[in-house]
Parts: sequence; structure tokens; C-alpha cells
Amino acid sequence: MDWDARYRDGSMPWDQNAPHPCLAGMRRRARWRGRVLVPGCGRGHDLVSLAEALPGGEVTGIDIAPAAVERVVDLPVNASARVGDLFDLGDDWAGAVDLVWEHTCFCAIDPSLRAGYRDAMARLIKPGGKLVGVFFLTMVEGPGGGPPHNTEIHELVSLFSPEHGFRVRRLGLLEATFPQRVGEEWLAVIERLG
Repeated sequence: MDWDARYRDGSMPWDQNAPHPCLAGMRRRARWRGRVLVPGCGRGHDLVSLAEALPGGEVTGIDIAPAAVERVVDLPVNASARVGDLFDLGDDWAGAVDLVWEHTCFCAIDPSLRAGYRDAMARLIKPGGKLVGVFFLTMVEGPGGGPPHNTEIHELVSLFSPEHGFRVRRLGLLEATFPQRVGEEWLAVIERLG
């Protein structure tokens, strides 16, 4: 998919023009610190929300679509957005991330690249760090719709298993979400094992 063209022509049904609703409650309870990465940051709604919640942290958003990054505005001083490829961020990112915030990046990549996504997380997240995010999951086996690619719960749990260096600490249906996504989004907290 040509993500840059979608941002240029405004064809972005996934963009709700606001940070994900679950971030408000998570920000109050979480003890996130350090370096945070927001892959597929789009226009930066979640990026800004996280940076405001972590004034002592460093929050970086990346997106492969230059048109998306061009539209990121009003960044706090501890935040930045840049064009970047999650699968090739460079050695200075290796083991340097405390938290990855996932929201519509995993479902946007081709399912054949999901093991590569997991491997990228293993390279980026330091031991004890977390991948926290919103995933579009269903209980139904077989091909599905999804925005644009559906995921099955067993696939996510299998991808992020201890044999791959991760442990799923929490996985549950989100109540705090956008009205049109009720019953479709699951929150996952996945720890990078040491």
C-alpha cells in the first residue's frame, strides 16, 4: 500500500484526529520512563499524548510515509517525529528502547512480515522493556478484514512467546476505545525477556 499517497490525498480512515482513548487512563496509572518509540506514528496524536505524560522521557515517532511526518504538529520539547523504517532503524537504536507504543502499525504491515516485526522489537527493546499496544484481534479462525490486516489472538501469543524472548503479561479486550472500534481492539502488554 502506498501510505504516503494515502496521507497526501487524506484517505486515512484509521486516523481519528485524536490520541487513542485508552491512553488517558494508562497515563495516570503507568510508570513509564526512558526512551519511547511510536512506530507508524502517523500524524502524531499518540506521540504527543505520550510525550506530555512523560516530561522526563524521550519520545520518538517514526513513519515510513513522509506526508504523515510532515503533518505532525505541536510536539512537546521531549518528542520528535521522523521518517523511518521500523525494520531498519540503525545500530544506535539497538537495545535502547524502554517502551514501544503500538497502535495500528502491526495491523498495517503485511502478515508475512509479522515475524520480522517481532524480531525488530527484540532488537530495539531492552531486557525488561515493554511493547504496549492496541491490537485488532478476533476469536475467529481464518482470513478476516481488519484495518487492513486482521490478527488472531493465538498468533499474537505465539509470536511473542518466551521462546522468542517475550512474555505476554496482559491481553484483554479494550473498553476505552473509539466508538466504531468497540469489541475489535485488545490491549497487550508484552515484556522483553532478559
